Amino acid sequence: MNTKHLLAFAILLLPCISCGCRHKNKKEKVGDDLEIHFFEMNKTYGDSFLVKYHDYEILVDGGNTTDAKTVRAGVKKYCTDGVLEMLIATHPHADHVGGLSSGLAFTDLKSITTIVDYGYTYSTSTNRNYESIRTKFVNKGSEYYPIYNIFNENAHSPIFNIDDNIFIEFLNTNLYLPVGETKDGSFDHNSASVVATINYMNTKFYFGGDIVTEGEMNIRDNYPNYFDNSYTIYKASHHGSTTSNNMNFLDYVDPKVAFISSAIIEDNRTEKGIVTTQHPYKSVLNQLIKHTSDIYWTGTCGNINAICNGLSVTSVKGEGATVHYYSQGLMVDSESEKDLPLPQTRWYEDMSKLR
Repeated sequence: MNTKHLLAFAILLLPCISCGCRHKNKKEKVGDDLEIHFFEMNKTYGDSFLVKYHDYEILVDGGNTTDAKTVRAGVKKYCTDGVLEMLIATHPHADHVGGLSSGLAFTDLKSITTIVDYGYTYSTSTNRNYESIRTKFVNKGSEYYPIYNIFNENAHSPIFNIDDNIFIEFLNTNLYLPVGETKDGSFDHNSASVVATINYMNTKFYFGGDIVTEGEMNIRDNYPNYFDNSYTIYKASHHGSTTSNNMNFLDYVDPKVAFISSAIIEDNRTEKGIVTTQHPYKSVLNQLIKHTSDIYWTGTCGNINAICNGLSVTSVKGEGATVHYYSQGLMVDSESEKDLPLPQTRWYEDMSKLR
């Protein structure tokens, strides 16, 4: 090849060398909106959120009995066809099933297609009421799968398909209890929490009720490399408590954005400001911040509305907290913090000063 031809070949090759493989520069295809709506809780704890993809809705937990109106409003707003495709009750504590126990949350529904829950018996009035509501829907045609039966009785595949690009996968913690087994208040009901991910293209949305560290480590062992190469949306377990959200588990999940559900407790609602620690705990936030500063809390944002396009979370908007707190003797304007990640709020600044 003569010098002239060699020079021409080099010029043609140069763009490939400078940018690498051409197809990597093509814009990745985005999917339709996956909506995640976290409802503001008004008591000490509380957990409830709704996921919507087209006309497929999933309600996870219902907060306390006092949160039932909020949950009902969300269900009515987002289940526009009157059909809730899936209800997941992670475990029987009152701050998760209390808002489901009266049936008020389901007032505007025609039906629930599928129910997945913890399955065993916890003999409290709240749980008996929830079980009655569940039985009512099952008698009307809802399919019911206790989580233990999915993994031990082959009742259903752990994967429930929503669409070609999206599915729910329940994860085995090795801690689920058989149907019919009864546990009292001395048992750590958090340990039996239902854990799942919603897998949408390149994203995984992880949620696990109040799952304990043992369960988290079991997931890591049962599903090695499960979160590799994924954009992980992380619902902090147990309201941001230290009994969950283990440092090693967070390293395994490597969240890109995190959401926390709990309420501002009564002691921290006065003009004295933040006077005592509460969920979410500072140590958990510090561990999360090692992975992402995009951490949103219902306590400062109020209702949270997030949008995922299958590649990442593209939008997080708060509606403004209805429960207020004070900083330096002045009430913090909830409108000013409704869209802020928690590390950018006065709450985080003042909370960080507590010992």
